[in-house]
Amino acid sequence: MAKSGLEDILPLSPLQEGMLFHNLFDEEELDAYNVQVFIDLEGGTDPERLRRAGQALLERHANLRAAFRHEGLKRPVQLIPRRVVLPWGEEDLSGVAEPEREAAAERVAERDRWTRFDLSRPPLIRFTLVRLGPARHRLLLTLHHILADGWSMPILLRELMTLYTVHGDGTALPRVRPYRDYLGWLGGRDRDAARQAWTEAFAGLDAPSIVAPGRGALTAAPERIDFSEDEAASAALTRFARSNGLTVNTVIQGCWGLVLSHLTGRDDVVFGVTVSGRPPELPGIDTMVGLFMNTLPLRVRLRPAETLTGFLRRLQGEQARLIDHQWVGLAEIQRWAGSGELFDTAMVFENYPLNSSRGRPPGAAPDADLPTVLGVRSKDQMHYPLGLLALPRETLRFSLGYLPQVFDPARVEAVIAAFRRALRTVLDAPDTRVGAVALLDPEVRGTVLEKWSGSDDVRPAERFTDLFEEQVARTPGKTALIAPDGRLTYAELDAAANRLARRLVELGVGPERHVAVAVGRRTELVVGMLAVLKAGGAYVPVDPEYPPDRIRHMIQDADPALVLTTSDVDDRIGEECCGPLTFVMDDPNTGTSLGRHSGTALTDADRAAPLLPGHPAYVIYTSGTTGRPKGVVVEHRALSAFVRHCRSSQAPDISGLSVMQASASFDQSVGSLHAPLISGGCVRLTDLRALAETAGSEPGFHRATFMKGTPSHLALLATMPPEVAPSGTLTLGGEELRGEILAPWREAAGDVTVVNVYGPTEATGHCLEHWIAPDRTVEPGPVPIGTPHEGVRVYVLDSALRPVAPGLDGEVYLAGVQLARGYLGRGGLTAERFTADPFGAPGSRMYRTGDVAHWNEAGELVFAGRADRQVKLRGYRIELGEIEAAVAGGPGVRQAAVVLREDRPGDQRLVAYVVPDPGHWDEAAARARLALSLPDFMMPSAFVALDALPLSPNGKLDRAALPAPTYTGRTAGRAPRTPAEEILCDLYAEVLSLPGVTVDDDFFDLGGHSLLATRLVSRVRTTLGAELSIRQFFEAPTPAALAVVLAGAGRARVSPRPSTRRAPSAPRSPRGRAPSASRSPTPSSACGSSTCSKGRAPPTTSRRCSG
Repeated sequence: MAKSGLEDILPLSPLQEGMLFHNLFDEEELDAYNVQVFIDLEGGTDPERLRRAGQALLERHANLRAAFRHEGLKRPVQLIPRRVVLPWGEEDLSGVAEPEREAAAERVAERDRWTRFDLSRPPLIRFTLVRLGPARHRLLLTLHHILADGWSMPILLRELMTLYTVHGDGTALPRVRPYRDYLGWLGGRDRDAARQAWTEAFAGLDAPSIVAPGRGALTAAPERIDFSEDEAASAALTRFARSNGLTVNTVIQGCWGLVLSHLTGRDDVVFGVTVSGRPPELPGIDTMVGLFMNTLPLRVRLRPAETLTGFLRRLQGEQARLIDHQWVGLAEIQRWAGSGELFDTAMVFENYPLNSSRGRPPGAAPDADLPTVLGVRSKDQMHYPLGLLALPRETLRFSLGYLPQVFDPARVEAVIAAFRRALRTVLDAPDTRVGAVALLDPEVRGTVLEKWSGSDDVRPAERFTDLFEEQVARTPGKTALIAPDGRLTYAELDAAANRLARRLVELGVGPERHVAVAVGRRTELVVGMLAVLKAGGAYVPVDPEYPPDRIRHMIQDADPALVLTTSDVDDRIGEECCGPLTFVMDDPNTGTSLGRHSGTALTDADRAAPLLPGHPAYVIYTSGTTGRPKGVVVEHRALSAFVRHCRSSQAPDISGLSVMQASASFDQSVGSLHAPLISGGCVRLTDLRALAETAGSEPGFHRATFMKGTPSHLALLATMPPEVAPSGTLTLGGEELRGEILAPWREAAGDVTVVNVYGPTEATGHCLEHWIAPDRTVEPGPVPIGTPHEGVRVYVLDSALRPVAPGLDGEVYLAGVQLARGYLGRGGLTAERFTADPFGAPGSRMYRTGDVAHWNEAGELVFAGRADRQVKLRGYRIELGEIEAAVAGGPGVRQAAVVLREDRPGDQRLVAYVVPDPGHWDEAAARARLALSLPDFMMPSAFVALDALPLSPNGKLDRAALPAPTYTGRTAGRAPRTPAEEILCDLYAEVLSLPGVTVDDDFFDLGGHSLLATRLVSRVRTTLGAELSIRQFFEAPTPAALAVVLAGAGRARVSPRPSTRRAPSAPRSPRGRAPSASRSPTPSSACGSSTCSKGRAPPTTSRRCSG
């Protein structure tokens, strides 16, 4: 563009900057900012006269002639040429058969709509006149949204028809107030006040509201579904709003906030809204043409106890405090909020003034040559996965836009139904509490609450001791227990437990009394546990290998009547007992004493008090949020229900040989010990390494038929002889199981059935199961945790305790017969976690697990994470399990764990620990592979290769035992090695205003964002003369990586030509890696845009009892 032909140079508004970035980011992507207006005309239409009217429109409004440039500039500008020629086209479809003519016209419009504009080549507007018949025409006006907003369109159309009337004479219209006046107004705003207001508005927000994570590039034309409310509902909405001092817009925004909360499972949500952006202090602002509107984040905090009316009033008040600061760009607000992408849904309230006249323009004199305007309609599209457009007319109309690559029509219809239920509740029952608003479809609600949630246990409650003694009677001579110190038949085990139980009764043990059992893998462990149960007490398993401090806490907290030990651990345990008796089971004097007691079963007459199903059976300690373990009290009825289920569901394998390799202090031991002992099975006490040695040395070694373990055990099993793994059923639980972790083991395991189980200690053993037959293929990703046992109910609820729809994450609540009594001595915590069951019988309870899951289409639960497994790093909330899965999915990786470490104060880093196959670990290759799937903020800063991941005594990963990494290379960074790298480092430092940059520094880690990225790309193009796209830069954000890209790049283009694209019939695959959330542009609607920023206590004297 020659300087002599240049009329003005203007800055960009915040929204224009965002749209320019989107256009530059991927020049092959569909441009959702092309807006199209259809004007149907009847009568005499003079094409040349209409073209002159359009040309006059460009001459009248300087900003419609704008070109947008950024190359070599610190900030982009819009250049206004003195004159441009209006692109004009004509299509004659009058010869097309009538039934096919409209479809042909739509194809012409579609082709024109998806032809990209080159924003550096004005004008960004074009006209196409389609002849449909002798006296019928359709004018297509297509422009890029960067020029004008929706408010401007009626103004443009009125002026166009007036200019047609006067044969293109621009003097017939009043003088235009230039767009530069608005841009000048923007430059005078108080940025400090705006920063404070927006920072306060988003203080405490801990997560963005994302409904479609990892959506990728726009690969298919957005679609929409239109719906409306009838006149009565529309009138009722207006009355409700007026009577409560609300705007209709606020009511609709509040309803959309309720829906978004429903979709995300959060009660603090954010979505995009548009504002007109026209400052009333500028005279004539309402008749100006240009892009004034702005897309802003709207935060909606839901309080379940608040009424809908109160919620909406508060929402409107919160927005009112931000009115003076609505001029700020979204990218800047996101940086001030300390976040990247805040939202990916939008709600647009289209309330700009419309010209309701049809036919000749207002004030036009009668003219037979003027065509009649039959109708005006427009086509634009949401750039968001979901975007609600509200059109307030005589009846309230809506349009829900969506990306078909993310949502199918059925899912979108469900969202619409939820919105209409929210709106109807507001109108019909505005005093309803927010937490009581039912958005779930009644039929779906019935499915998740009645069909999938499980059932009540109709069987009478039982005592575990009765179940065991019945089995003893059935198989007295069968081997029940194999331990390193010997074997016992059912009869021998029962008799030994009965003798000890009688002695425990003499020592004061009975119902509601605890006895600690601190014994290793010996026959005395099982004898002691059974003896406590038979005496009527509750056993407290204490692993002798636990740290002394933990042992001391458990014994003090449980306050046992005595502690059962054996001689090999008695001295150590005795130091920690803090008072209770220690009873040494293998002491010779103990054997003599017990020999005087009968080996027959006890009755209630033998006990201190009758033993009831509601009495405690055991207390198992689990980790607590305070750092101190808490005791979970499980009653006989819960234990009995669980083992009965195992006996029936896992037959016949559980009646064979089982391996109890978990610590007795881990609730996995309940299923691997007690369930086989009421099923006629034999239990081997061992750990996996000892079992591997036994398999090779024991004559006549028998392979187990049943084993319980955790997913972490799979890698260990894979290194051992095949005889170590069970031949029948392997039950896995305690951690998330993923298909890519299970598949390699199954390939070598043969005909083994795998059961993925779920259930916290508070629900006795496990309570959901997903069975995987040997011939069934397991897909990558989370393996479902299945369906509930009989007598167990499971709910997936939102923060207001409402059921969530299938596919949506919610918190898991458990109810039914397997629930524990609660936490020992912690009434407050018990009341907090064990609450009233709103869906069960009066008086029933449910347990809040803190786990997150969703229902799949088959009615099974899929584990989605744990709230406390999420971490926050650089403003982003990260699910560590997602990174672990990506790392573990690589070649040569047997196991992986990821933690967020802070080895230096304030320096938080993600560290990946891997157990590689010997000789197969390549960190550089792993980094390159992960870069294809993980955003940079989820990329581990260091990798640590280990021979094995440390496990806690219960078989879970011991994260505290993971070693600190040694950081090399990236901490200091390398100096430039080539001239290109040296230039790039200088350019990085210049754009980021830093004293220096190394070749390994990531642009975005240094504080870069999308707008600065645009500037840097421009500087690279200008300085090095190389072709570089914004997408390429996002994929190679370090100087070293970028130098490699540039080495294979061509020379920089002078200016790209516009490309013509039709809406594809099938999605195309995005090229390369999708940009990360820390740096990617936020999709936007045709009504708005955004960019992203991117000691040990002294020992105490214990008392010892030997019999």
